[in-house]
Amino acid sequence: MEKIDFNAGEEKRFFEFISKLNGNDKIALISHSRDIDGIISAKVVNSVIDVELIKFVDYNDLNDELLNELKQKGITKTIVTDLGAEENFFINLSKLCEVLIIDHHQFKVDLNTYKIVFLNVQGLCAAYISYYLFSKVDNLEKLDWLIAIASVSDWLYHKNRKFVEMTYKKYGDELKVEGILVKKEGKFWKLLTEIYNSILFFSKDVKNVYNNLGEEFGDIGELGKHAKEVQEEIDKSIQNFWKEKNEINGRDVFVYRPRFPTGSVISSMISGEIIDKTLIIIEDKEETFHVHGRRQDQKENMSVLMKRLIKDLESASGGGHIPAAGAHFMKKDFDTVMKRLKEF
Repeated sequence: MEKIDFNAGEEKRFFEFISKLNGNDKIALISHSRDIDGIISAKVVNSVIDVELIKFVDYNDLNDELLNELKQKGITKTIVTDLGAEENFFINLSKLCEVLIIDHHQFKVDLNTYKIVFLNVQGLCAAYISYYLFSKVDNLEKLDWLIAIASVSDWLYHKNRKFVEMTYKKYGDELKVEGILVKKEGKFWKLLTEIYNSILFFSKDVKNVYNNLGEEFGDIGELGKHAKEVQEEIDKSIQNFWKEKNEINGRDVFVYRPRFPTGSVISSMISGEIIDKTLIIIEDKEETFHVHGRRQDQKENMSVLMKRLIKDLESASGGGHIPAAGAHFMKKDFDTVMKRLKEF
């Protein structure tokens, strides 16, 4: 692997952190629960470091409850992957233990202190950064196929394209890119889809996905059958979209109640077919509605729209990027949101 340049932190501090680990440490591993990158990042770390506790969380789980759990378990070191720079949480965490953060998201504050090692590389996925670092501690070549999948799943395969192409070739596949996008075909794409769909299937406990990932190429245990069930629902939901969608103020709006949290997937898939129209997919959850906004030609700002739809609503939040954003709001405010869709 080629040397990578860090946007924050220094490689030598990583080795200082690792060198201090000993048999008396109780180590926690915290990683992102919502995507392939977070799960494979954890696989890399735990292949080298024997951890006491593995937690897969989303950003809103980085809270006092998690801090209390770590404190009660007597954690002395924590390794965090693919979870961005949540400044306040990590500062509070560093009061309990020493912290290593490996990430690739944009950040406002360099979190490096004498208690925090913050390593950030933008343009590469967290799994690849972890692989790059921990491969200098132990031989992790057996995991290369998972790292290639994580890179493609996060659409971060340009800086390390040579690695991804060589890994594909090693296992009898070929990385095919049209423009800037990978073609959705071949062995690797099939495995990527099965792993991602399994994350949706086990959304309430993605450690099931983690536990099914083996070391041999293509070993994903029982995930294939669960992925098939999710894919059937995705296909059915897309069919229902075309039958049931309503046009509101020039936007295509679809409200549905899925068995699995597929809103982000189907909104991205459908928006690839109708790039010049705003798409609003609303998932009916048990207690809330989740909104997925897409506009691929970027002629309407989805982040701005989401924030306007849920402004001043109780327990609501939203935001994101220009072409893709999301929001959630309480069920009692459904009529208000629909009214705003007509007004804005």
